[in-house]
Amino acid sequence: MKNTPLFSPFEIRNVLLTNRIVMPALASFLIEDDGTITEKTVEHYRRRAAGGPGMVIVEACAVSPEGVVSAHQARIYHDRFMEGLSRIARAMKAEGAVPAVQIHHGGRQTSARVIGRKPLAPSPLPCPSIRGEVEPLTEEGIRDLIKKFGDAAERAAAAGFELIEIHGAHGYLINQFLSAFSNIREDGYGGDISGRTRFAREIVEEIRGRLGPEYPISFKISAQEFVPGGLTVE
Repeated sequence: MKNTPLFSPFEIRNVLLTNRIVMPALASFLIEDDGTITEKTVEHYRRRAAGGPGMVIVEACAVSPEGVVSAHQARIYHDRFMEGLSRIARAMKAEGAVPAVQIHHGGRQTSARVIGRKPLAPSPLPCPSIRGEVEPLTEEGIRDLIKKFGDAAERAAAAGFELIEIHGAHGYLINQFLSAFSNIREDGYGGDISGRTRFAREIVEEIRGRLGPEYPISFKISAQEFVPGGLTVE
């Protein structure tokens, strides 16, 4: 078993994993309701790393206050969150795992009860499961969010994370732009696949421009949505 490729080293750009086992980003519900990282949070990730995976990806961190989907979600939209995130990265690194982090915006898949305002969305279409009014993003608002993803990526790198995963799945904001189920815009950020992928592509370009050509970036996507007009494998 130990001779299988699963346990062999693997390199992603300039980052070396000791094996090919990666723990994905999973909500821990160990974050304070103001986004503060606690000792329990750090210990949770230290123990995950001690289990032997080559990489551990820290749960979704909101890039903007209105992108938060739960009171106990991690945040990365302000420098005050960096100290706690740095502690997590150091703890995982000390156990031999490459520290990675997922950055995220909930878009319409949150509620005014959580964020204190109308959720942002690509189009005037509320989330089917949450409902409630949404605020369609202007092009200026889109550009501002692209910058916030870039800011979040810079904070993540400065905090010691060696890979950034962009959350483009599960019905959250980037997924909402990608899918014709939730994106009925008629400007350059909607319409055909080129328009619907523009927001995601510009986020990747922003992060790449900030962190350089060798910094590893991954992108999580829902390949099959199982909704009318949604994304499919084809």
